[in-house]
Amino acid sequence: MPFAQFSGDALFEQLKSTLETLTSPVAGEPLFSGEDAFGPVIVRQHDDYRTLCFDAVFEQSKMRMSAPAEPVFTYIRAMLLASCFAPNRTALVLGLGGGSLVRALAQLQPDCVTTAVEIRPLVIDVAQRFFLLENHAHCQLVCADASEYLRQASPHSTDLILADLYWSLVMDQQQKSSEFIQLCKKHLSEQGWLALNMASRKDVDDKLLQVLYRSFDDVFSCSFPNSNTVLLAGSVQQCGGMANFYQRLEQVSDRWHGALDGVGRALVRVTASNLPAV
Repeated sequence: MPFAQFSGDALFEQLKSTLETLTSPVAGEPLFSGEDAFGPVIVRQHDDYRTLCFDAVFEQSKMRMSAPAEPVFTYIRAMLLASCFAPNRTALVLGLGGGSLVRALAQLQPDCVTTAVEIRPLVIDVAQRFFLLENHAHCQLVCADASEYLRQASPHSTDLILADLYWSLVMDQQQKSSEFIQLCKKHLSEQGWLALNMASRKDVDDKLLQVLYRSFDDVFSCSFPNSNTVLLAGSVQQCGGMANFYQRLEQVSDRWHGALDGVGRALVRVTASNLPAV
């Protein structure tokens, strides 16, 4: 068989497999199906996993019932790297989904007071009913638009912001705007860190990186093949240096059987010289 023909057939099979994956409905028994002004909200159970979807195809959030605090998706693990730079007294999660970040923070730093902001009341209700979340002294669930909440919040009052704003597969574009970054920066404490979950590398454009680079002392990128790109921004010096970060990362990763080792190795520091290349 000619090489060109072989390459074409292999490419066709790869594309076919990808399309079948993208168009296959999420597996599992339906536990809940509802709809609000923003679209569907679906909960499914498949073996040990419970999944939240905003359509019939893509998984928005996933929880392992036997270990609900451990993050399933790689990008969630990458976002949690921001919590390893310093102990956090307060944290702000923008975009609740199924609450993966909230549950993980509660286990990693039980004394941290976490506020989760979600614009959809139905998503908050579903998270409480099906994903082990509830309002209590160390966790407050707030129904609001993320940017509007930041505008009204007290400045320099949060040690950690984890931004994960999505409409189904589509990222909320406010998350990459200069105004949003500045609002987050204003809300963070002196040693605070920001984590942004970007849908793909193409969403990490030069303008966004430059805004982050001008606003924060240190910026890191964490990318994975066929997955999201996570950006971390803060001040390493204010948190005691990278040695302290890696020590905390090792402690956290050991608790989750090495779950954060791979994402920690994927960190790339953004500098003036590599801004366009990250």
